Amino acid sequence: MLLNENLAQRIVEEVKKLMNEEVIVTDIEGIIRASTNPSRIGEFHEGAVLAIRDKQAIHMTEEKVKKLKGVRFGIVLPLMIHEKPLGVIGITGKPEVVAPYGQLLKRVTELFIQENSYREEQERLTRELELFVFDWLHADQWGEDLIERSSFFQVDMYSYHQVLVIKSADDPFQLTFSDIETIQKQWRSYEGALFIRWGQEKLLVFIPIETNSIKKQDVETLLNILSPYTKGRCIAGVGQKVDPKAILKSYNQAERAVLVATKRNGVVFEEELQFDILQYSLPEEAKREFIKRTILPIQNEEVLLRTLQAWFQNNLSNKEAARELHIHINTLHYRLRKIEEITSLDLNNIHHLVMLYVAYRFMYEDTKNSH
Repeated sequence: MLLNENLAQRIVEEVKKLMNEEVIVTDIEGIIRASTNPSRIGEFHEGAVLAIRDKQAIHMTEEKVKKLKGVRFGIVLPLMIHEKPLGVIGITGKPEVVAPYGQLLKRVTELFIQENSYREEQERLTRELELFVFDWLHADQWGEDLIERSSFFQVDMYSYHQVLVIKSADDPFQLTFSDIETIQKQWRSYEGALFIRWGQEKLLVFIPIETNSIKKQDVETLLNILSPYTKGRCIAGVGQKVDPKAILKSYNQAERAVLVATKRNGVVFEEELQFDILQYSLPEEAKREFIKRTILPIQNEEVLLRTLQAWFQNNLSNKEAARELHIHINTLHYRLRKIEEITSLDLNNIHHLVMLYVAYRFMYEDTKNSH
């Protein structure tokens, strides 16, 4: 365990809340790493070296102030973790005045360092767990190495059959390992669910095989629990139930569903997707090229596009489309023929008709999402 500058500064900031005296924190070599007096940072403190050597508090009396380099009146105390010196904390002032606070301050600081070390270790394990889950999801076979790692993390890979992807749509989550533990305890719907932090904007939830498919109301409850951990919206995509060996499939489905949820807000189940599968799976470049080869010639023809929209929305009924547009049916026929002429697509040809409809949906969704 090292006492770096960041940790030393955090210690000083915490101590400032407890007392008004000048405080320093040095490393084991006696270099001041943090201080309530910034001008002292980087200076050598000979008294700190002696406190570490003797493993005991030393009062900086008038005699020592004259004799030792870089010291001032006060007291210095070695910070000991597991009986090993980590650094020194010092309080400036008359020794007889500040000494009564010394041992208490030393103990509080040591507890702070231990707690910080514990948090860092847990964060490290959380990151390693993320790496394990990535390898788990993408492994062609579950070899001995993967199984050993799963045992280390106490994850039974055969116990999960569905994946839920939750995303913070606007601002990243600020989830620590302890936050995740709290969220798991609050969400009582699925005991044994595995929560995995997935970068800064996502959270994966693996649903235990003992449970049925997850319900929308349970996902919404979880989103409400997560809302305090982000300033933005929480959305969710839910994959389908699969055999545990095929868990990647459920994860990919959940990722696809959360893409749709980004546009719609709320909760989206992948099994409910229809056109959206095509819409959000194809690269934008491919969709633009498809539009270019089909509906692009009429993209600036507002009347023709409105006509096509009404015709599609009324299930290709000329009568209903004309009624909605408040035009004579012959006018509708004229406009449809105009669309055929400009696009070179025959509306009586099922192949051409499907291509035009798909291109229209691509263009419509793109326009809708840009506003």
